[in-house]
Amino acid sequence: MARVPQEMELVEAWEAIRAHVLGEAPTIHALIAERLHRDFAAVPARERGILAILVALDMEPSSPAARRHARQLRRELHERADTGSVREEDLTALPEPGSTQARGLEHDVSVVEQDDFLAQLSGEPGPIQRLQWLERRCRLLKGRRAASFLHELGVPTVIPSKGRRRLLHRVGWLEEEKDSSNCRVQTIRILDRLASVCGTSLGELETVLAAFCGEGAADTKSAATCLASPQCGRCPLVKLCDYGRFQETHRIAKEDGSANRALKQAVSKEDLPREKLGRLGPEALSSAELLAILIRTGTARKNALDLAHDLLRNAGSLERLARQTIREMQRTSGLGEVRAITIKAALELARRLSTTPASDAPTLNNARKVFELLRGYYLDKQKENFVALTLNTKNKLIRQISISEGSLNQSLVHPREAFQEALRDSAYAIIFAHNHPSGDVTPSRADRLVTRQLGDAGKILGIRVLDHVIVGRDAFFSFADDPASDELE
Repeated sequence: MARVPQEMELVEAWEAIRAHVLGEAPTIHALIAERLHRDFAAVPARERGILAILVALDMEPSSPAARRHARQLRRELHERADTGSVREEDLTALPEPGSTQARGLEHDVSVVEQDDFLAQLSGEPGPIQRLQWLERRCRLLKGRRAASFLHELGVPTVIPSKGRRRLLHRVGWLEEEKDSSNCRVQTIRILDRLASVCGTSLGELETVLAAFCGEGAADTKSAATCLASPQCGRCPLVKLCDYGRFQETHRIAKEDGSANRALKQAVSKEDLPREKLGRLGPEALSSAELLAILIRTGTARKNALDLAHDLLRNAGSLERLARQTIREMQRTSGLGEVRAITIKAALELARRLSTTPASDAPTLNNARKVFELLRGYYLDKQKENFVALTLNTKNKLIRQISISEGSLNQSLVHPREAFQEALRDSAYAIIFAHNHPSGDVTPSRADRLVTRQLGDAGKILGIRVLDHVIVGRDAFFSFADDPASDELE
């Protein structure tokens, strides 16, 4: 689950990226200055049409040859505009032209060349609104292309490219990096907030991030760090990044040209995962080595340990791997359905083990023990899940019961359902708990209201409500321990 970065985290991340890029690619200063002095309100209609064609056809706007093609195509489109259609064979500037593409180009060029285009665009309050306004009016300028067109035009914006989404996903601020409308909007929203908090312009932010993600000009390639194969060893965010910390903690190997080697050839015999586990125990193995035991065999190009490294590298963390579907795991090259199912089964067993009381049931006499018991259970929960823990007279766990799923309110958590199983268990006491997927464990007004109602119901039924614990990723909140809370008195 993505987390909301704090302001100091945003400032620290931006200062680290900017210092790295400026140090590695000194020419970036000129690019930033040029970008900041652009005035999109002064761009003539003809230039807007040419830029729309270049971006829609994924041509390089700075290439003289590409601009010649775009100018020729624009001329042909205007010459035939009064016919109401464009013939494919006449579009000589189009590589592999298609009628749908041709009509889309004709429409988009006419939109961006309208006299009031810039005035309407300027009336939109922010980068997300400007992007969505353009997408509603165009046929080919959608998503990344729409953002790229605004960027080339000089409009303050951020391109939600694959590199930017990948960076935010690895840091832990974006839940997914796929190219969807929601991910694009979230990317722009996060980077717009970053620019606002750090006091920098969107133009400078976009230029620096493009270089850092390997999507900038050719003379900034030396600053490229957060790539498809990340260079964590030289990355200034390695201590702030979820992905970078995970690589270091679990000793994930970098690409080292180990293709076509069997696992026995790649490592010494005593360091083979199975032999190492038998000799030193499972705690001595890294996450990749444990996964390699489940994968068992490699492919013609990669051994089992290489596949395990790739799987963890693509997921970013064990937590994210546990949330992946079998199909998502199979996106790792060489990991077939059988291997993915085996790993998914192992992860599910681990999750169940973390939520199943041992034969020697734990004593839940404080909120910390409740948090440790339920942390694994809530690991892959994307919605709020309300549970009850029934206890005997010695506060030992009898059973964990799922009450409801969804945002907490009176209709989802009714005292009737909450105490029904506790009565069947002849429970002496009960502890309630639910998760906040966002990670923020601050109780809401609904949390407090439900807690008060459950406490009152417990008094009537003769079942003590010892606590209501809100569980986050790394923290918890206890109504019983909070001196400012009186809901359970």
